[in-house]
Amino acid sequence: MMIQSTKRSSAARPHGEYKRQLLDEIVALKPATLLDVGCGTGDLLVAAREAGIARTVGIEPETQACVRARSRGLDVISCRAEALPFEDRSFDVVTLDYVAHHTENLPRALREASRVARCAVLILDCWFDDIRWFGGERDERTLGLLSRDDSMP
Repeated sequence: MMIQSTKRSSAARPHGEYKRQLLDEIVALKPATLLDVGCGTGDLLVAAREAGIARTVGIEPETQACVRARSRGLDVISCRAEALPFEDRSFDVVTLDYVAHHTENLPRALREASRVARCAVLILDCWFDDIRWFGGERDERTLGLLSRDDSMP
């Protein structure tokens, strides 16, 4: 599932509103499991857990952020988005919350997210529409990996 970007209005919307909308999209899918790629200190994981998602896992490459997230009682693994240490279709929903522009190889990170997702990959990122990430032109094969025809069990 890919949420299409919308045209920006002249009035800036706060990031908190975007994050609330992302959480609303996640909850609407009614997942039992969530993987947050690049979870930082785990704010989205906490919100997802509080929203009733039974199993929340994060990955984060920065050691200090992992330590902080784990100190909050969160399940966080130290690794990068381009090489996720999970079996295929391990999570109902995978999120990249302001992470896409930090990846070393965005197409590889998106393939990995799609590989471990059963239902949806949700991306919130201010730079996601930047065409440079796709080699100068929009690569529909890469973007197509974010769509799934099957629904969640």
